Amino acid sequence: VYSRADWGADETIRTWRPELGEVTGAVIHHTAGRNDYGPEDVPAIIRGIYSYHATSREWGDIGYNAIVDKFGRIWEGRFGGVTHPVIGAHASGMNSTMFGISLMGDYSTVEVPDVAMRAMAQMTAWKFAVHGITPDGPTFGLEGEELAEKVIGHRDVALTACPGQVFYERMDELRDLIDQLYPTMPDYVQSDPHSVRLAGSDRFATSAATSQWIFRRPDVVYVATGFEYADALAASPAAALTSSPVLLVRPDGVPEAVAAELERMQPATIRVLGERPAVSTAALAELRGACRGCRGRRGRRPLRDRGALEPQSTGGGRRNRVPRVWSVGSRRTRCGSRGGRGDGTPSPCQEGWRGRGDSV
Repeated sequence: VYSRADWGADETIRTWRPELGEVTGAVIHHTAGRNDYGPEDVPAIIRGIYSYHATSREWGDIGYNAIVDKFGRIWEGRFGGVTHPVIGAHASGMNSTMFGISLMGDYSTVEVPDVAMRAMAQMTAWKFAVHGITPDGPTFGLEGEELAEKVIGHRDVALTACPGQVFYERMDELRDLIDQLYPTMPDYVQSDPHSVRLAGSDRFATSAATSQWIFRRPDVVYVATGFEYADALAASPAAALTSSPVLLVRPDGVPEAVAAELERMQPATIRVLGERPAVSTAALAELRGACRGCRGRRGRRPLRDRGALEPQSTGGGRRNRVPRVWSVGSRRTRCGSRGGRGDGTPSPCQEGWRGRGDSV
């Protein structure tokens, strides 16, 4: 299965946070687009569908869980991983229980290529095996209504021509092919379908993967060194109070996965824990670069420097002091011609600054 990265998903436009449901069957779609595309055109076409679903229709992400092109290649759709029962946005009332897979093209009058038909069947059979269900037998649809088949066309549950008349007429053929392929699938150990293991290639990528799964567009992001977990743990109370992620960086720079996640979230403020040995001046410069295009949410101007966090209420009349941090914000550093702070103390861009919880 080709990943979202393979088709060039721009994660900065994804505002939907993954949610898990269950897989009790599959809904078959077609994208209803052009059929004369070449292999090299496919990533751009998927990006177009993604932009339309995520931005124009305001679904926050592409609606399909998987897409198959006419050449038989399978592409990851909605964010969250193809092994998880990720809730899609492809069939109203069915998204939380049915896997959505779409064939690229319009199959109202055009025949489905055999290689594409087989890929649709392979992906569906594999998905059923992963979630421990068999292709045969009924399932349940809208408001608990029993459906005679686990594999249905979109038109079976909505007022639509999808997946196209020609394709729909071959649904029994598709079901038979899924039945044939299902016994060839590996035996998967069934675990809690709502348990998700979040991991990356290293601790930095793991922090980015965790943030990708949980957070949409937080205003504040906390950053700490990945080589001293005490700093990251110290960020936890403040992150919890502000519903913010904690990302890990190297002392000398920002790992690629973390930089990409910052670009996706576009936070208004980045708060950095630790003195310069933990997060160097070079790393701070990279953080400023990663946040150069950051803007406040809902069209607001970027948040101004706020310095060290003030005591914050945790309810019940209690007030809790959170760690003092550096705050790195887009277009609001005091570097350049402005020089010092105006109060006689040096700015972070001047010699003599020692980093005492000041804003950067």
